Parts: sequence; C-alpha cells; structure tokens
Amino acid sequence: MRALAEPGRIVLATPGLLVEAGPGWFGRVVEAATPTAPTPSLRDVGLDPRRWPAWWWGLMAGVVMVVAGLVAAAVTLGPVLLWYDRAYLGMDPDALHDVNHHLVHFLRHDRITLAGTMVAIGVLHAGLAAGGMRRGWPWARKAFLVSGSIGFATVVYLFVHRYVEPLHAVLTAALLPMFLPVLRRRTSVPRWTVQPEGRNASGAGR
Repeated sequence: MRALAEPGRIVLATPGLLVEAGPGWFGRVVEAATPTAPTPSLRDVGLDPRRWPAWWWGLMAGVVMVVAGLVAAAVTLGPVLLWYDRAYLGMDPDALHDVNHHLVHFLRHDRITLAGTMVAIGVLHAGLAAGGMRRGWPWARKAFLVSGSIGFATVVYLFVHRYVEPLHAVLTAALLPMFLPVLRRRTSVPRWTVQPEGRNASGAGR
C-alpha cells in the first residue's frame, strides 16, 4: 500500500501473486488505498432527527421490523385471528375448525413463518445499517434499498384483494419515514477499516 501511495510509482502484480491472493484482489487494493475517516459511534448521532445519518435511520427501521415480527409471533401463538381477520372471513377460529380442523393450524404455521421472516429481515437491515452503511460500504446501502423497495412494493398487493390489515398499514406508515432518509442520504466519506493483506485479526501471518 505504501508503494501505491507514492506518485509515479508503478506496481506490477505477478500471476503467482494474483493466484495466491484470490478473487477480488484489485478491489481490495482500491479499498485499502482509499482515504478513510474514523467510523462514527452512537455519540456522534446527536438528538436532532434532521441531522441523523442514513445508517441510523436504517438501524431504527431494522429494530422496528424485529419488534413487529415479535408482535406477529405473539399474535400467532395467541388468538391467531384478530378482529379484522374475523370481519373479513366472517368466521372465528372455532368456525374455521368446524369447516376443516387443519385450517387453524395452517394459519398458525403461515403466520409464524411471516413473523420469522420479519425478524430475519429486521436483523439483516440492522446489520447492513450498523455494520455496512455506517462504514460507508456502497454495497450495504444498495442491498438495504433493494430489500426495502421490494418490501414496500408488496403492500400494493393488499389493495388488490381489498384486504388492508390495520397493523400492516401502521407498520408501513412507521417504516416509510425511516426508509426515505436512507434513500436520499449518502455516506460521503468512506469509513471502513481494511486489515493488512495476508494477515488475520491478531496480526499474524497466514
């Protein structure tokens, strides 16, 4: 890296070096040679929401999604159907059981899967925000935006069947204001840390 930092210096990579280094060597070299700033901490966030960085909004969105998934799991393990479900179906769990004794178990299986998916997505978003976007990795922001865009697009499907879940609508309304700052704001200065090539975390050679 010191050789790359010297103006006019030409660095040659032999085939043996490229084979030993593995795929992505050029990308790792560029990342290691990129000037970076210290990684921000929670103390740097501040109390003014207007100045909160994109990664903090993304972290909050992930936490909210995890909490919503846990709430969905609690509903699934409890009443299974809420008041708006019963109004839409015109049945309660006992009536569904009379139609087919597998229906209630099927709904519980379907909804606990949804709850698990919500928790998994929330953990993913929190990790992308705090572990990737906070350090300025472009791929982390792209992954967050692609995942979030697909999630919000599925809300339109609810209106196709004229079945709008109040809790789903509340969750969407809560997440959208957190998603928009991530969409608009970019990390201007890279803040990642690259380990020296060929060394592990303890500094010893491979």
